Amino acid sequence: ASPTQVTISAPSGTIYYTLDGTDPRLPANSTSGSNLISPHALMYDGGSISISTTTTVKARALVGTNWSGLEEQEYIAEQPATALNLALGEINFNPHDPDVLQGDLPGSNNDDYEFVEFVNKGGNAINLNNVQFTDGIDFTFGNVVLVPGQRVVVVKNQAAFETRYGTGINVAGVFAAGGLSNAGEQLKVIDATGTDIVDFSFDDNDPWPERADGHGGTLELNDVNTTLNADYHKWYHWRGSTEYGGSPGTAGVGPLGVVVNEVLTNTTSPVVRSDSIELLNTSTGIVNLGGWYLSDSSNQYLKYEIPAGTTLNPGQYLVFDEGDFNPTPLAPAPDDFALSGSAGDDVWLFAPDGGGSGIPWIIDDVHFEAASNGETFGRFPNGIGRFIPLLTETLGTQNSVPRVGPLVISEVQYHPSSPSTAALQLDSNVSAEDL
Repeated sequence: ASPTQVTISAPSGTIYYTLDGTDPRLPANSTSGSNLISPHALMYDGGSISISTTTTVKARALVGTNWSGLEEQEYIAEQPATALNLALGEINFNPHDPDVLQGDLPGSNNDDYEFVEFVNKGGNAINLNNVQFTDGIDFTFGNVVLVPGQRVVVVKNQAAFETRYGTGINVAGVFAAGGLSNAGEQLKVIDATGTDIVDFSFDDNDPWPERADGHGGTLELNDVNTTLNADYHKWYHWRGSTEYGGSPGTAGVGPLGVVVNEVLTNTTSPVVRSDSIELLNTSTGIVNLGGWYLSDSSNQYLKYEIPAGTTLNPGQYLVFDEGDFNPTPLAPAPDDFALSGSAGDDVWLFAPDGGGSGIPWIIDDVHFEAASNGETFGRFPNGIGRFIPLLTETLGTQNSVPRVGPLVISEVQYHPSSPSTAALQLDSNVSAEDL
């Protein structure tokens, strides 16, 4: 940005100022008994002070031996927003349904709560002026300045947004028209020169996070500072938010380390176990699970309440079975559930008052298909991988290797090279796609 010209005025006296953040006046000392001029202070000559970097100007007027109060002003040097300093932080493309009893706007629908969040990942202040969406939504930023680490959101319906998230969030404006597709889509954002900042597609299907697709979560970038904007199309750079409804304007809390690690769903005789859900603490601290819930439905998270006082040590496994979450299968209570081995199912781990924050948290969710009798689905690698069929049931211990086969796809040719000269001699019409 061009240098800023700063002037200082006072009713009387000589003005002294600093540009290094220190006070122009030295504190009183026992020798002089008065306040002295700091060696860092400059005497103001009445002209303009040229500032081209982020600077705090501090000034006082000295009249005789008396100083005025300290005046200070921070001047922030701006840079234009580019792909190097502006990141996407969060996308709420298919928000959860409104709940008027929880304070949502009467008459609103879930799409009214859509938002897209940006964050300054650079080391200097940036100006988003004329940064523009060209795919996905219709919005152009005005003179919006973000200091390093600061976030800003663009929303579908500001009145609805503020009933759910409050009024203290930095909102740049409202989509001019349309909204985000609930099925995923292309998002493209360009800077003031027309150069791409963001250009990628996200999806609502596996392997993209399912909890962000109308189940209460949002899409959050795992690491806004190190992920290249050009890599946004890779699903593994994204997670479902832990906070129910997301965390617009602030960084999310991220994964807490407790995961649903293995499930058993098909338990026909001679299998002696009942349906089972294994939790694993992958964190380095003890986690109190008391008051958390297990469920097989995002429409009813609060099914089986984990008893108070239940804790999980680092690296510890804990298995719940139908004796816990379906104790009377012949006469199930409204909140009891079993897992479907023939159709596949879901398991949700939910904390109604996440960390005492007052905000519900989705701790983990897994989704799996039908299983062979006695076969479990689990994470591979253990504790961190995707949910897949395992070779053997390992409830309560480290997961086994995956079950592979008996039939496997061994090779795929999806992008052949151009036909060779010999091939063209045999058939001049052959193309790469033919191969």
